[in-house]
Amino acid sequence: MSAKGGITKGKSHKEGGIPMIVKSTGQKVELEGGEGVINKKNMADTKLHSFDGKEMTKCEIASEINSDNNNGVTIDCDDIVGKKYKYDKGGNVSENNNKLVSFDATSEVNELSDLDNLLGETMIDYEFQKVKRKANKFRKGGNVLLNQKTEVVYVVLTNDCDCYVYDRDGNNVNEINLDKEKLYRLVYFGVDNKEVVFALDELRKENFIYIDKEKVNVVGLNEMVKGIKPYQYFTNDNEWRLIENDIKILELIRTRKSYKVNEKYEASNFRGDNLANYLSTKINKMIYSLLFKGKQSSYKINNLFINNNGVGNLLSLAPNYIDNVYINFVESKYEQIERIIDRIQNDSNQENYSDVKEIIDAVIHVYKDSNPIADVSNLFISEAKKNIMFLGIAEFTSEKASIDFQKTLYGKKGEEKILVYKIKEGLSNYGIETLIYNISKS
Repeated sequence: MSAKGGITKGKSHKEGGIPMIVKSTGQKVELEGGEGVINKKNMADTKLHSFDGKEMTKCEIASEINSDNNNGVTIDCDDIVGKKYKYDKGGNVSENNNKLVSFDATSEVNELSDLDNLLGETMIDYEFQKVKRKANKFRKGGNVLLNQKTEVVYVVLTNDCDCYVYDRDGNNVNEINLDKEKLYRLVYFGVDNKEVVFALDELRKENFIYIDKEKVNVVGLNEMVKGIKPYQYFTNDNEWRLIENDIKILELIRTRKSYKVNEKYEASNFRGDNLANYLSTKINKMIYSLLFKGKQSSYKINNLFINNNGVGNLLSLAPNYIDNVYINFVESKYEQIERIIDRIQNDSNQENYSDVKEIIDAVIHVYKDSNPIADVSNLFISEAKKNIMFLGIAEFTSEKASIDFQKTLYGKKGEEKILVYKIKEGLSNYGIETLIYNISKS
């Protein structure tokens, strides 16, 4: 085997193994077929890689894999000084029968792939075996008792998480990606060793996922539960900061299964980080008034598409003479909360625009953030199968940002008719001006 490392081929230890000698020291070692050998350079590399939810060096990753299930010992990566071994002239070879060793020697073993390919294949197998172990734990009962008291909670991640999903029998049924930039509502089951267990299915309490404790902040659970952060997480001065009323609404929809009329109204006041949720009743009514003001008298709006529905306040005020209203949610931190509140308020028809573009007569788009750089109407108009109307709503925190945006409107070429209405106040406390503009074929 050369200094590039690889997989050994030969007899097992029981059959006599593969005897080797470190030439510089005369040290005798014995490998066995199927063991992995990692080259010296990469074992000493200090570059960090994402593995099992942590940032680790190649040596540390190799150590984790080698010691998994107690099949081998951990590798002392502190033996590496800078980018050199302490044993400059010799190998770093364990004298016992560990499953993974590193050394600088030659032998009759065939050379295989470099470390990246070797580690890649090994990590895939490691993750696969981890899934199998969790499945077996479910079948045996594990620490997750399906009849134990559970709690609906909110979850914020410190890192993105690719999570395996298990059914009640412990079968791996799916894999989902949880984004650290989003808030999730899950069913808390408890802590299993170093991982927190949640159910995705709130009603039947099925579809379980495991998340490393160091990756997750559980919000909205009783403060007396050890290691769990209460709603104070959202009152800290960080990117997840929420106003007090939003926190009250989160607790309301966390604990309720049915809602009174006043509770539905209370939930509709959730703001989050989406300007669509800041539209007042007055502004919502003005939007529909301007939508119909901009259309020709012979033009009928039977099918409306609302892009960025938010919590559904704009949808709830849609005129009755519009036959169908289709909605879309944009990605935001609190997208799942918006979907829940919209279900509380409305019987929505959620569709992708591409699926309904042939029948849509008009589109209403609310820009999620202040100070959009350019108009996006062409994204909808160009895909439509007929002439449609587009109405956009945007907030600006400076006069310059508003003027720059309007230049993108009036710079359009073609037969579009553009009407722009200015409101000298923002949607949020930070805005100074709101534009509502209507684009249609003249």
